[in-house]
Amino acid sequence: MVSIPWNSPLESLSLPESVKSQLNSGDDVPLPVQWEIPVFDSRVAGLYQYSGRLEMGNIQNPDQLQVMLNILIEDKALPEAIEFSGQEFPANIDPSTPIGTFETLDPQDNIHRYALTGSSEDNRYFALSGNTLYWDSQEALPGKTSFTVEVSSTDRAGNTIFETFTLNRLRMAMEEIFVPNTFTPNGDGINDFWAVNSA
Repeated sequence: MVSIPWNSPLESLSLPESVKSQLNSGDDVPLPVQWEIPVFDSRVAGLYQYSGRLEMGNIQNPDQLQVMLNILIEDKALPEAIEFSGQEFPANIDPSTPIGTFETLDPQDNIHRYALTGSSEDNRYFALSGNTLYWDSQEALPGKTSFTVEVSSTDRAGNTIFETFTLNRLRMAMEEIFVPNTFTPNGDGINDFWAVNSA
């Protein structure tokens, strides 16, 4: 039996180069063996059995005894956590503008599939492409500065974890807001309306 971690490359296996065999005389002799492993996918946990070809030399094998090798691919551990690179975004952001990227802390796998999940109503204001989160709304949402998104990350073994993130939409500081003190409502298309330019 050889036990290996999930997703171990075939060349990392330490396979026995010989097996101890007992002859009819009662003597124990080591016989070299060539293992036949035609298919090997260490991303699928389970117990697999492979046969080997003994190099018998002058030794006879009338019963056609075979040597077998059991390889146990261990279950993959769950990913540890999801991290997000962008906790804040500007209020005047355009739709389809990236906000940040997700990354999964996972010692055994570096490929993950992300999705907006759960029951958070704020998920509808965002979109995911790969591991990048985008603002995806035309709504002004006046006064709303905090958003909660729920995200899942699934590894190649099918393990899924979930995280909830709070994102803050930044507002302009009062001193940055320009308030005009005059306007000319004469229909010439220039300064015809008075408004506060605030994001």
